[in-house]
Amino acid sequence: MSPEGKIEKFRMNDCQHLDFKIDIHESFTFSMNSTAQPLGGACATVELVGSIAMMSKVIVSYQARIAQLKATTAVAAYDPLEPLHPVQGKAVVLALGTSRYIVFSNGPSNTLGHIHAIVSVNDKIIKYDSHITHQPYYVYSVTCMKHGETKFTLTLTTNPLIPNCKGIQVESSIDINCAYPSHMTLVTERDANCPAKNTETTYSRFFGLVKMKVILSDHIGRNFDNATSLQFNWNVDRREIAYFEENSIVHLDEEEHEGYVLPLDHYKYINMKNVSGTVVVSGRVIGYRKDVLDKLNIKSTVQSKDRTSELASLLEASNVINVVNQTIVEPQTISVVNHPNNIIPLLILNGSGHYEFDIKPKSVATFEYEKPRLFIIPQLEGQGILSVRDLCAPGAPATAIINVLKVALLKVEIPDKVLLRDTFSATVRLLDGNDRTLPFSSVDDSELEVPVTFGNSDILKVESWDFSSRNKGIIHFKLRAASLGETTVAFKYLEISSQILNVQVFQAIKIEPPVLTLTVGAEVQVDVIGGPHPDPGIQFSVSESQSISVAPNGVVRGLQQGRSTLTAMAVGPHDQVYSKDSIEVRVVPLTGVRITGPISRLGVGNTMPLWASGIPNQLTPFILGSVTPSLIFKWSVSPSNVAQLKDVLQDADVEVRNEDRLSMRLVGLKSGHAQVLLSVTGRNQDRSVFVHNSSLDIEVFDHLQWTKPWPGSLPLIVAPECEFQVETNKLLESSVHLSAITIPDSDQIGFTLEPILEVNALGVATTRSKLGNAIIMARLVDKLHSPIVMNVAVKEVRYIMVNVINVLDSKNVIHSLPQGLVLKLNVTYHDQYGSIFYATPSSLRVESNLFDKIHESEKVNNLIGLNLERSGSISMRVRDKGGVTLEDFVKLPVENHITPNKFYLSLDEIICFSVITGGKEGTWSSEKNAVIVDRRGMAYASKLGTSTVSYTRHSPLSSISTSATFEVLPVSSILLKNLNNLPLNNKVVGGKYSIHVQLLNEKQHLGQFLPCKYCESCDDASVLSIQPPFRCELQYTTTESYMPLDSLFAVEAIFDKSLGSYACEINTLAGPL
Repeated sequence: MSPEGKIEKFRMNDCQHLDFKIDIHESFTFSMNSTAQPLGGACATVELVGSIAMMSKVIVSYQARIAQLKATTAVAAYDPLEPLHPVQGKAVVLALGTSRYIVFSNGPSNTLGHIHAIVSVNDKIIKYDSHITHQPYYVYSVTCMKHGETKFTLTLTTNPLIPNCKGIQVESSIDINCAYPSHMTLVTERDANCPAKNTETTYSRFFGLVKMKVILSDHIGRNFDNATSLQFNWNVDRREIAYFEENSIVHLDEEEHEGYVLPLDHYKYINMKNVSGTVVVSGRVIGYRKDVLDKLNIKSTVQSKDRTSELASLLEASNVINVVNQTIVEPQTISVVNHPNNIIPLLILNGSGHYEFDIKPKSVATFEYEKPRLFIIPQLEGQGILSVRDLCAPGAPATAIINVLKVALLKVEIPDKVLLRDTFSATVRLLDGNDRTLPFSSVDDSELEVPVTFGNSDILKVESWDFSSRNKGIIHFKLRAASLGETTVAFKYLEISSQILNVQVFQAIKIEPPVLTLTVGAEVQVDVIGGPHPDPGIQFSVSESQSISVAPNGVVRGLQQGRSTLTAMAVGPHDQVYSKDSIEVRVVPLTGVRITGPISRLGVGNTMPLWASGIPNQLTPFILGSVTPSLIFKWSVSPSNVAQLKDVLQDADVEVRNEDRLSMRLVGLKSGHAQVLLSVTGRNQDRSVFVHNSSLDIEVFDHLQWTKPWPGSLPLIVAPECEFQVETNKLLESSVHLSAITIPDSDQIGFTLEPILEVNALGVATTRSKLGNAIIMARLVDKLHSPIVMNVAVKEVRYIMVNVINVLDSKNVIHSLPQGLVLKLNVTYHDQYGSIFYATPSSLRVESNLFDKIHESEKVNNLIGLNLERSGSISMRVRDKGGVTLEDFVKLPVENHITPNKFYLSLDEIICFSVITGGKEGTWSSEKNAVIVDRRGMAYASKLGTSTVSYTRHSPLSSISTSATFEVLPVSSILLKNLNNLPLNNKVVGGKYSIHVQLLNEKQHLGQFLPCKYCESCDDASVLSIQPPFRCELQYTTTESYMPLDSLFAVEAIFDKSLGSYACEINTLAGPL
């Protein structure tokens, strides 16, 4: 304050020591330097340092005694100006006539004042152009006009924004060298990890363009940024491998930025000709390109003044390139089973031989590399991509797809039936869960194991195997059928087992008989043995000849004279032929007949078989009995008191018809000579009648036997090599001694030492192979009683004879055996005179011309049981399969004995079923209820449809099980028949008349009413009670008035059980008036 009391302001010259408070952004730091000199008219100075480029408000305050003093301003920090391209410290090196962009960055912003950019450079060496001259970049292009070095300096200045403050001035520089190159290096692209990086040899793909980097540097080793004005001489030593399209220039890669581009590397393309090999690429700098210099008005004399120009003749470089094929992976797609032992190899081919492998994702598989194979080891189901990168030959990596799959199964394709000694194939496939084929993985065939397991190793043998298709998931095995039988087959791979398959090895089929001769009309069913089982479908065929026909069941019929080939094939479900066989069938004319008998001398009381045989000899009784229509056989014998003829079925109560008398039995009655006559009638192929006659002379004689003092018994006849039992009434008391003595022949003296028969203490006698006579002696041990003897003759069997045991005991005359009968046969063995053997070895076989009609149900010693399953005329042959041919022939007429023998019934019809040979014995039943039948055979057609009616009877000598199928049809008409043959009248009160009613269907014809022939089943004991399905009425036939009929007659619908038919029964109520 002045003396006058006025307040006056005075500027302080120094206030640096005062306690100023500074408020500023945290990115700035400040200090009050006491030694700092104030700027301008200030009394204190605050030093600020900014850590980042930004602007901040600054508040400076001071608390005086009377008031707080405060002032505010703004401050800004900026990044320093510096080179960006090239970076700080790196010089720009250019060839004469070339240019590049240089870029500076940062510096003060326009918020700090208007910026002035000033460039300082030697304009004789460098020509420059400005492109961007404001924040954040300052971009210039520089072009070398003359050899030499200079600095390119950029200075930025600003005017001060506040009075008494200084402006900003910053600068930055870049060294520029305009020079001729002193060094040159050629480098092809190569991975940093290439093991060959320290050698002069580089690798390249053999196709397309190969990019080679050209490195040019000045005398102190700085690389040129742009040397495209230089002229080169490019060469290759092997033009068949590579060539240059432009052999005098070099190219420069550039990188584009916003508003400028930057140089990268110099390069040169080499064209490859798809030929592998080693090629030397060389380049030499021979000067500048005149066209470039002329464009910039640069005189070429400048070059001679450069101190490095004398080195131009030395500036050259070369590079050795190993041109290789592109790396490939084989195969490019693999599928591998997920198993640690399942290692699959891949071939890595071509390339430099230096690779980097990778599988993504890595969890799918791992790998091991042993040149040239990469082994894939599966780890987890899924798909992975294998990448093979060539470290030394740049290019796209080779790839392969790896599918690691879970195996579902081993699928085996093998025939289930094979022919003995055949060699056949088995195919094993490896499949995943989607039935896709997987490869069998292994390094080579020797390491691949697919073991085969047989249930029976003797039946099948492994001959060889073929692994050539294992990469396709297929392995072929060759197996051989070594022996007959069935076995199982299974294959295994790693821990995977195939399904267990059954294989049957079967014998080749064979047609029996192997030779067949027929006559016209003869029918023989051939048998096919061998082949797989259960029986395959047997298909028959005949050659083009028309002499025979064959049915699907193998029945061959002679049609006309000639020769044909019959072929049988065992065919599987898919028409595969398992096996086949062929025989020749001859059809010959029947030129005559002859009576065949096994012996010519017959003992009294003995029986021998006689058969009708054909001429030629191949027409055996077996063939003659099969001719259809049947031949007529008429037999006779004379004198009838010496021998007697019997039918084979005579003891079974069957009256055999002439067409069934193929064979007969001749019984010797007394000593003498007898002649048997046979006349056979038939029809030729042209339907004309033929008659063939034959005769046979037989001598009937008495056996030698004792007559005084009492009749003696004949010896016991047995065959060689057999056993039989002898007993006495005291054998069980163990006091009887048995022995055998051989009787010598008439020319020997005494008893022979070589026994033909032996007997043990248990009474088992055994004959040897020698024929002769012997005595079995039994004596008591106490020797108080005389011994007893049994004469035994060991003889050769001369013939066998079939004897029917059945006794049908029919009350009716029958000419055939009933279908369903169990025919019981006893086969007897006879000597040369017809005497029956007591004991003989037996090996019997039954053959028939139609074997599907009969079935062998039992065979015990000499007893045979045959089921007569189907109707027909059956020619049968029984033979002993021993060393000597022993056979007998019988023709069996078989018919269905169920009556009535109609197969169509009318709805609501009542039927009285019976069996001609059955009487009231046996039980009836039916399948389905179209026909209802009671146990006694009374049946009712209850509804439309089909039903099988069966009859069963069990008895020791005549067991029958037969059936017939009937179809029930609607009633189409009704047939009425007056069986009284008298007009209706009322003369007698209580008189009865019957008008029988027959229900007819469309399958029946109107005709004479046939009452039931065997009606035992419809007696009063029948349980069926059926009401007739109709009603009966009486009407006058004239219009004249008479007494009402209902007062004269009563009429009722009934079922007449005595005749087995419906009827209208009329009863007379009133007589005449």
